[in-house]
Amino acid sequence: MNTILGIKNIDESKTKKEILRKINFWLNEFDLAQEADVQELGNNNYSLIIKNKYTGIPNNIVDVGVGTSQLLPIIVESINSAPNTILLIEEPETHIHPNAQAKLSDLFVEYSNLHNKRFFIETHSMYLIMQLEILVAQKKIKAEDVGVYYFTQDAHGSRILDMKLAENGQFDEEWPKGFFDVPYELSKKLFKFM
Repeated sequence: MNTILGIKNIDESKTKKEILRKINFWLNEFDLAQEADVQELGNNNYSLIIKNKYTGIPNNIVDVGVGTSQLLPIIVESINSAPNTILLIEEPETHIHPNAQAKLSDLFVEYSNLHNKRFFIETHSMYLIMQLEILVAQKKIKAEDVGVYYFTQDAHGSRILDMKLAENGQFDEEWPKGFFDVPYELSKKLFKFM
């Protein structure tokens, strides 16, 4: 049985070394680790080792931040899932810094383009959405290949707003209050006390 980082049934056309290289590239891009590796402990037991990007100190995955252990499966599935796969991911931004939240868009767009994978992402991250806008503006993905749906509730119940992107990366319509406007409103309040 082929396994790497606990993943079974690796596509035989991919080598373990190449998959690990890609995983390590993204761990580094997300600023989570220099590299990951599997250490054999004996008696068919293994440990996932994460090497700190800045100190080079290796740690068991249970001893690093929760964000690393939650993001690693997303990276692995994005890389290792078969072409034309549909991946459903709920709140991938949980426990990771804003810069890494933005990098999620880079990961999703890259594997969407390379292997025609489709990502359905439920998110509350404005950083992920803003980076997606930038990638559309940079022509790394077409606006019509991106669907952004905003779920809202009012007196009439739940509604889904189709937030269409233009080719320049901007949304065709203004977003409802409570998402992109929050940092601006908080900055205004802070400014009053300065």
